[in-house]
Amino acid sequence: MKAVEIAIEWKNGLVEVVNTSGGETGLSSDVNASDRAGGRAMAVMARVRFDLFETEGLRIDFWWYSNIRDRSTASTVMGKGDIGEGMPVANLNLEPSRVLRLLDADQLDDVVSITVDNRWRIRRYDDALVNETKLEGQCLYWLGREASDLSIVRRVTLLHEKIRSAHPDWTDEEIAESYGYPYEAWARIAADESGSSWEGVTTDFRAIVQRARGDNPGASKTAIFAAINREADIVPWDEFLDAWDEVDKG
Repeated sequence: MKAVEIAIEWKNGLVEVVNTSGGETGLSSDVNASDRAGGRAMAVMARVRFDLFETEGLRIDFWWYSNIRDRSTASTVMGKGDIGEGMPVANLNLEPSRVLRLLDADQLDDVVSITVDNRWRIRRYDDALVNETKLEGQCLYWLGREASDLSIVRRVTLLHEKIRSAHPDWTDEEIAESYGYPYEAWARIAADESGSSWEGVTTDFRAIVQRARGDNPGASKTAIFAAINREADIVPWDEFLDAWDEVDKG
């Protein structure tokens, strides 16, 4: 079993690193490694339980194959000798093992980020812990690589609207959960966006969009939106769509 390295960064600047190698967990990928019962066992699977993150914090479940059934099989070494030599080894049975708890749920408020093998899995944006894997995957699927130039706020706003259009029967809670963003955090973004200073402003969005399309011939709608909003939040998404349709109509 390949070892996994998990790094936890705290708000006070402390970074803690945990490695699931045999030295720290008491299990090993070596079938001859010493087991809790004093026999032989092979650790074959580690489950990093991000599915329980919000309710239980962060834990790792380890599983092993044990070849111990009785005195005869406990003393038999796998992989040694010719076929048929020595005592028969018991069939390998997958059984649950021990749990390594890295974070309790009440510690999550102090966490800034969690990486697994140097890849972000959990990151704090504003005051919310976000499933970075879900967010990154959904942004790539719905918005394309061009959206990486947008701020997180604009990316989340655009992504939410895209998924809402594709799944009109989903609630806002379900949509936010699908890309790993806490609903309360999305609601704050939505309130800020709707309560922005655009109301009553007579900016000619049609001219802005038309100019951007002329400067970027053949570019996708998302790419045009990203190009317009790269420097600042110039055009809200709804206004952008209306302006796009106006340009198409001529």
